[in-house]
Amino acid sequence: MRERRLSHQRIALVTSNRHYYQVGDDLALLHALDHVGIEADLVPWTDPSFDWEGCDLVVLRSTWDYYQQRTAFIRWARHVAQCSVLLNPLPIVEWNTNKRYLHDLSLQGIPTIPTHWITPKQPQSDLRDVLAQRGWQQAVLKPAIAAESFGLSLVSTDTKESMQAGQTHLAQMRARGYPVMIQPFYPSVAQESGEHSLIAIAGQITHAVRRVCTLVPDILTQERCVPLEEDEVCLARAVLSRLPPLLYARVDLIRDETGHVRLSELELTEPRLFFAFNVKACEYLVTMLAEMLRTLGEEDLEDGEDDERTAVITALFPARQVDQQGKAQANKS
Repeated sequence: MRERRLSHQRIALVTSNRHYYQVGDDLALLHALDHVGIEADLVPWTDPSFDWEGCDLVVLRSTWDYYQQRTAFIRWARHVAQCSVLLNPLPIVEWNTNKRYLHDLSLQGIPTIPTHWITPKQPQSDLRDVLAQRGWQQAVLKPAIAAESFGLSLVSTDTKESMQAGQTHLAQMRARGYPVMIQPFYPSVAQESGEHSLIAIAGQITHAVRRVCTLVPDILTQERCVPLEEDEVCLARAVLSRLPPLLYARVDLIRDETGHVRLSELELTEPRLFFAFNVKACEYLVTMLAEMLRTLGEEDLEDGEDDERTAVITALFPARQVDQQGKAQANKS
């Protein structure tokens, strides 16, 4: 068990080399922590010289290059989880860095976007046959391990060129070892409704953002804050109710062709949290981090490190309220 430091506590906010001091959310969080007197470092996860064990909390933020070397990233996360408190916790990071988690959630009754999964070891799939079997005229192809819209492609059965490009893209992704997911394209993402991202801090939904669609021309040219809609909040709570307490989460939602809300993605590892649209969400995150540090400083850890991690996660007490709300909603539906 690592040595306790009761008088001096420290947080690491984790980024990538490319995004080091380049992300607004990171800078806002650093400033907010400094404002309340909490020492924090912004560090690329690949920095070989940084002392992760010297930090009380290690908070994942803009590690948006993890998909390029996921095995190394998970190895690093396991190391950090052994010598410090990783947030979000390691099991969540391992699960959430492969979008196969969507399949797991669909089995738990969460309405996700219908998905055709292709692994690198499967025989070559004919894209036109897949779309014909599914009845999809337009579809989105993307790697199941990705960030920053990496490998995202829109195909249409209307043109031979589009299908050929899609087939080539599919082959290239599989050749690089990426599992691929194929989903129907819902035009609503480029319309007024768009794709909404609901942000949750310690289980509390704080705000929602309408994101810009990069696949097709969008009526919006920039992101904007939008009101929280009842059916979206209900679905977001149902999703969160199936998870352990978390420091942060982003629930991305899209409306299908019937107008019903579906889970597009669930970002639990390194989501943008859009603090520019809600400063209080950033302040609340700082409050929760301060509470965790206080818990670390006061807990009797005679029983070992597992108790330390349990104590810190237990400090996320509001998440249990969302659990109860989500389960109640799930029982009604």
